[in-house]
Amino acid sequence: REISDEKLLGQIRSLGMDEVRVTASMDSGNRSRYYVAGRTSGQGMVLSRQVADVLSGYFRKNIRAGMDSPSLFFDEYRSAVYEEAARYKGRYHVRRIKKYGSPVSGDNFSVKEYEDGRLVMMLSDGMGSGSLASCESCMMLDTMEELLEAGFAPEYSIAFANRCMSRRNKGRIFTTFDMVVIDMYDGTMRSFKQGASVTYVIRPGDDGNEIRQITSTTLPVGVLDDAECDMADVKLAAGDAVVMVSDGLSDMDVSDHMQDVLKGIRVGDSRRMVDDILGAMIGQGDVSLRDDVTVMAAVISGSEKSSAA
Repeated sequence: REISDEKLLGQIRSLGMDEVRVTASMDSGNRSRYYVAGRTSGQGMVLSRQVADVLSGYFRKNIRAGMDSPSLFFDEYRSAVYEEAARYKGRYHVRRIKKYGSPVSGDNFSVKEYEDGRLVMMLSDGMGSGSLASCESCMMLDTMEELLEAGFAPEYSIAFANRCMSRRNKGRIFTTFDMVVIDMYDGTMRSFKQGASVTYVIRPGDDGNEIRQITSTTLPVGVLDDAECDMADVKLAAGDAVVMVSDGLSDMDVSDHMQDVLKGIRVGDSRRMVDDILGAMIGQGDVSLRDDVTVMAAVISGSEKSSAA
């Protein structure tokens, strides 16, 4: 649809633009996309981000120039695409520690940011340790990455991967699977678990952090052809953090020590959070490293424009 509101067109013209035309559409994710065409009225130039600022103010959204759009307008007529920017952004860090004496970790992970604003974090722990465990967990993650990249829904992708691995290994070899999908546009998070360890959602507070635990009661991937997947939804806000761990760290959690660590941890820098968690858990005097350990942390913050708004 074409937007003919003189207030918007006049604001863009005031930048030095002429012959301005603005149209809008809705993408598959129900997010607005805007197309601005025009040229400068003189010999000067107008930056695309200046037009983005006008659109952001007019529509009261965080709008940015598309990745393939020109960076400026000049006296030659041209057009640029503008899209809603994500409200949040995530900073993440991962650390793995091999089991003592093992040549390779049986834990594998994947973290990817998609163009539609999703941050997807996956963690898989193969049965046992060493090369065979690593191969199984890596195969699970590779399969999931390809399916998600092809556009399949997470629920279908997990069920398909589980069925393939179950028939291939006949239930004799299996791997846990843990995934969170965070929508950076609205802060919604969905957790998917099959036989996986605990996921922690941390919300900072004045009297200690508030901790929510997401657990799994289902079988690992590859045990049965049709296995249920635990799912849980959480609404995140700027300042929250998500921590995913493998079974190796959960096995160290005697007397709910992990809960105490997270209640007092400083939420901010994801790298420091991972180091603090590992230091506190491995540093317990009566605990030994009997399995591979992986810790993943993501800290959610507001994007620059949304924070300023």
